[in-house]
Amino acid sequence: MHRALSAVSLVLCTLLLLPALTFARPELSRQGRDLLERLEQNMRETASSPLQGAWVGRRGQDELVLVFMHNVCAMGMNSQELYGLWRTRGHSLQLRLEKDKVLDFHYELSGNTLVLDHDIRLVRYPGKSQERAPIPGFGDQGQRSRDTGFDDFARAAKTPLEGSWVSPTAQGDARFVFHGNKYQFFLKGRKIESGDFSFRNNILSYHITGGTGVGRNGEHRALIRDNTLIISSPNGETMQFMRQ
Repeated sequence: MHRALSAVSLVLCTLLLLPALTFARPELSRQGRDLLERLEQNMRETASSPLQGAWVGRRGQDELVLVFMHNVCAMGMNSQELYGLWRTRGHSLQLRLEKDKVLDFHYELSGNTLVLDHDIRLVRYPGKSQERAPIPGFGDQGQRSRDTGFDDFARAAKTPLEGSWVSPTAQGDARFVFHGNKYQFFLKGRKIESGDFSFRNNILSYHITGGTGVGRNGEHRALIRDNTLIISSPNGETMQFMRQ
């Protein structure tokens, strides 16, 4: 096996390339697994909540504006603004805002009308906040891109990795394609693997969602110099890709 390919295998746990060097799934206790499942479920519920968007109304004599976007919320009353996180459980809505302010409401939703605590009536305000941006890991919320085969993550922040990177190997061209927060890996034109990734402070973190090694996670060092991408595995092996 060509040595250069081992770095590719280590980078994305590509079992077809180098099975002996794949990452093991991190060990979690039963309590840890239960916690992870609850967190993922809560995030899915928030991401798909019909509350997503902007709502306007009055609280007494004060004009009230609420905006829910992903798991982030904003509350405006007259000239005051507060930002924070939110979640729902049944008909309970909780806002955890700045300055340690926590607000709990009972809510009822009927079409484009949101009623809080039975007496605060808000109506949906059409606008950009109502157009929910896709959230990594929570289903196909974007439009399918005809040229890349990815969901359209135009609203997701692009990283310096955005685009296609190629490295010639003895087995044929190895190619990464990064789009938004998704990646695909090809060998000789054949898609081997796909998943989610983040890139911060020269650390490439990934979660495999398609192909070999589904469910695996990992982190590797990635350095961009001009049009060259250098990926280093934990044991020090490196592989270079050129931007196409």
